[in-house]
Amino acid sequence: MATKEAPTKDPVCGMDVDKADCVQESHAGKEYYFCGEECCEKFMEDPDKFIGKKNLAKK
Repeated sequence: MATKEAPTKDPVCGMDVDKADCVQESHAGKEYYFCGEECCEKFMEDPDKFIGKKNLAKK
């Protein structure tokens, strides 16, 4: 029996997404996963804005 991979968060809206059934895009050598095209487009317009949100929360 195969184990299902844990969902990941859409960096734009924070929604849990299934890596097997979502929009995917690469940026700076890393894969990002999105709930839909709209979030993917917002991310690609200014990736640092959304990557920065995650980094600020860790401080």
